Amino acid sequence: MTELTKAEIDDLDPYSFLAVLGKNVVRPGGHVSTEQLFDLAQIKPDDHVLEVGCGTCATAIELVQRFGCRVTAMDRSAIMLEKAAELVEEAGVADRITLDQADMLKMQYEDDTFDVVVIEAVTMFTPRLLAVRECVRVLKPGGQLLDQEFVWRTTPDARALEILRQPKMCPRIDFDDVADWKRLFEQAGLGDVEAVTGPFALMHPRVFVKDEGWRNTFHILGRAFSRPAYLSKLVWLLGNIVRIMPKLGYIVVSARKPAPATG
Repeated sequence: MTELTKAEIDDLDPYSFLAVLGKNVVRPGGHVSTEQLFDLAQIKPDDHVLEVGCGTCATAIELVQRFGCRVTAMDRSAIMLEKAAELVEEAGVADRITLDQADMLKMQYEDDTFDVVVIEAVTMFTPRLLAVRECVRVLKPGGQLLDQEFVWRTTPDARALEILRQPKMCPRIDFDDVADWKRLFEQAGLGDVEAVTGPFALMHPRVFVKDEGWRNTFHILGRAFSRPAYLSKLVWLLGNIVRIMPKLGYIVVSARKPAPATG
């Protein structure tokens, strides 16, 4: 990947920063929450899946390997897509995954294009209803939308919100409790809404090692210690996350775009 300046490192959001360090699984519940998303998925080999906010393409790669489907993986971040291209090539699935740079709020795809839309920890950074409606627009009638996002497990106090919405943490983040998330998908015109939830585990040491394996964990730590700018940002990030971790969880949602009524 392109070497970043100290200023560019400082400006990275937490997800992009972890990807730059080499972390492959960057999801609220670690790979456990992605596994729950796969359990809810009803993807067939001939389906065309859109992954919105694909990050490093870890999920897109696994979708192809597990379901044999075709995936269009989009992200607005050039840094993420650069890393994604490397991983897709290494996994040998470049013929099944198309990478696009795009914005979730205004995607270039035609109406009713995809059989399934997958989103992981992206909707919370956007005007949520507008974002979900855009995903519904490109989803075929009867198609499935799958999303996993952060959720508050307990009501956040002012200090928790202050920490989370720092300029270099997640300043645009907006999420609520389980009922609010389910209501959002219904407001966007989706039906058959179901959800599972769990605790935030992305940065828990045991989950970190399980998700990445010992080899990549040591690689990530080595990269973090390779530059003072990496190390100082990692220390700052961990210090903030530890304070709010008990209040955070995740939700995995499955919903469907209604199919046209048949006479």
